[in-house]
Amino acid sequence: MSGILLLLLAFSIGGSLCAGTPPENGGDSLFSQLTRGETNPGRHAARRNGNMLIIRTDKGAGSGFIVNKWNRPVIVSNAHVYLTGRNPRVFDVNDREYEIKEVIASKSRDLVFLVFEPFPGETAKPLEVEEDVSALEPDTRLTAYGNSLAGNVIRRSDGVLQAVGPQTIETTVPFVTGNSGGPLVTTDGGKVVGVATYMIRIRDDWTKQGSGFEQKKWWKPVVRRFATRIDNIDVSDLEQIDMRKIAECDLTMCERAQEVTRQLKEANNSQDFAAILFGNLSLIAEGRSFAWNSSYLKKQFAEDTELFTAITERLELGDLLELLDPLALLYQNASEVTYARIQPAKTKCFFCSGYGQITKHVPRPGYDPNSGESSLITKKIPCVVCRQTGKRAISHPGTMMQAPEAVIQSLADRVQPVPITFQGFTLGTTNKEFFQSYPFYRNTRAILLRRPVPFGEEIIYRGNHKDRDIKATSLTFMCGKLVEIRLFLNHEGDAPEELLKQYISLPLPDGYPLQAGARFLKDPLDIPCDRSGKAVLDIKRVSEDSRQSFFRNESPVPRHGAFLPSQPQPDSFMTNTVILSCRHNLPRAMQFLDYSRFRSIPQPGC
Repeated sequence: MSGILLLLLAFSIGGSLCAGTPPENGGDSLFSQLTRGETNPGRHAARRNGNMLIIRTDKGAGSGFIVNKWNRPVIVSNAHVYLTGRNPRVFDVNDREYEIKEVIASKSRDLVFLVFEPFPGETAKPLEVEEDVSALEPDTRLTAYGNSLAGNVIRRSDGVLQAVGPQTIETTVPFVTGNSGGPLVTTDGGKVVGVATYMIRIRDDWTKQGSGFEQKKWWKPVVRRFATRIDNIDVSDLEQIDMRKIAECDLTMCERAQEVTRQLKEANNSQDFAAILFGNLSLIAEGRSFAWNSSYLKKQFAEDTELFTAITERLELGDLLELLDPLALLYQNASEVTYARIQPAKTKCFFCSGYGQITKHVPRPGYDPNSGESSLITKKIPCVVCRQTGKRAISHPGTMMQAPEAVIQSLADRVQPVPITFQGFTLGTTNKEFFQSYPFYRNTRAILLRRPVPFGEEIIYRGNHKDRDIKATSLTFMCGKLVEIRLFLNHEGDAPEELLKQYISLPLPDGYPLQAGARFLKDPLDIPCDRSGKAVLDIKRVSEDSRQSFFRNESPVPRHGAFLPSQPQPDSFMTNTVILSCRHNLPRAMQFLDYSRFRSIPQPGC
C-alpha cells in the first residue's frame, strides 16, 4: 500500500513538473500563434472606445476620434492639439500607434483631419457625423469623450446643447483640458455634433446679474464651453499640411514669439523691457513675410505677437510697426543677402592726447586758507572718450550688405522724395540729382570720413554749403537715395529743439515717413574727426543734468537703440554739441534688422 501511494505521488509530481514544457517544434502553442499573427486580441474597432484616441506631443496630450467624413474614415482633432507640438503621435486605448499618411487642416477653424493606415486585419467602423447640427433643438442631450486632464484614459461627460453658431456650438458638457480634440456626440444617436475645443471663464460684474452668466457663488466661477462644428465645413476651407515644414519653420517662428512674450511679461525694469521690445521688432517683420505652411499657426503667431502691438500702441510707438515692410522684404530674400562688418581704424585720442587720462584740478579736501597750500589739487581721471586706452575709433563700425538688384530696387522704390526740406535738402532724391544740385559736396577735399552702411555709405563733410555755424554735415545714401542728414553744431542753450525749428521747413505731420530730432552729442564715436583723429568741433564735457534729448514725430528711441528715460550714468560723456537729424524710414528700419538671418562674409581685405 505504501508503495502505491509513493508511485501515485511520484506521478503527480512528475506531471506537475512537465506541465510547462513547450510542445516540440512549437506545436500549436498560443505563443507561436501570436508570433505567426494568427490571432489578434486587439480587435475592438466595433466598440465605441475603439474610435476614441489619445494624441501625445512634446507639449502635452489631447484627444482625437475616428469619424466617417467624405465617405472614408479619418481621424479628427484640434489643430492646437496636433500642430502646435513637435512629434505628434496618435494612439488608441490599447496604446497602439496609428500610422498617419496625410494631414489636412482647416484654414479658418481649429481642426485637423488625419488620413491613417488601419491596423492589419481590422476594418474601422467610425462614428457618424450629425447631418445638420443647426437643426438640433436646444437642450439636446450630448456626451463628450476624451483624455481628460491628460490622464491617458477616455472619460465620459454628459450635458446638453445650449446654442449653435456658424462654426461652433456651446454646451454644458463639463469637458476639461485634455478633452481638446475629442468628440461631442448626441447621447441617444451617438452622432458627432462637434469637437471639444475651448473654454472661457466669465469675469463677474454687475452687468451679468440676472443672466445665465451671473456668478451666484464666489467660489464657483461661470465657464462657457465650445466645440467646433465639422458637419458644415467646406472643402475650399481645407489645406494640406507638410509636417516636416511645420516642425522646421512654422513652429520655430511661433516658439520664438512665445519666448519673447514670456520675456516681456517677466521683465524686471523699463530698461530690460525696452531692450526686449526693440530687440525683437524684426520678429514681427519676419512673421509678416514668412511663407507659412499652416493658416492656423499663422493666426497663432499673430495672437502671440498681440502683446507687441498693444505695447507699441500704449507707448504711442505704432509708427515703428510701419518700418517693418523693408525688413520683411529682406527676410523674404534672406538666402541671397550677405553682409560684412567693417571695423574702423583707430587713431590717437584727441581728448587726452593719447594718455588715457585727463588732468583735472579739483578742490583740496579739508582745505585750510591759513595753511599756505593751494586750494586745488591735481587729479587724474579716466578719459571718457577712449576709455583709458589712449586710442579711439574714428567712427562707428560699418556694415556692408549685398542683395540681388531686384531687392535693392524694391527697397529704393520705398524711398520717395518728400515735400519737406531740411537745411534745403530733400530726402528721397537720387544720388545723381543730389550732387548735381549741391556742388559743395562734390569737393572730395571737404570729406572727413566715408563709412559703409547697408546698401550704401555715410559721408561726413567738414562744414556746410549754407551755414557757417554747422561744423560738420553727415549725408547717408542707401539704395541710391539720400535717406539721412545730420548736422553738427555747438550750442550753449538747454533747448536743442529750438534749433531744429530753424532748419526744417514745416512741422512733420503724424504718420509722415520722416523722423526729425535734436539731441546733445553723447556718444564719443559720433564726434566728427578728420583722418588723423582730430575733432572738428569744440568738445567739452558738461553736466548730465543740464542736457536733455528732444524727439519730434518719433518714438523715444535714440539713434543707436537705447531707451529713454534712463538714469544718468557715472562719468557719462556729454558735450555742448547738438546733432540735428532728419531721416527717412529706411535707415530707421535698418536699426531693427536681425543680421543673424543673413550670411556673414569676411571683412574685405581680411
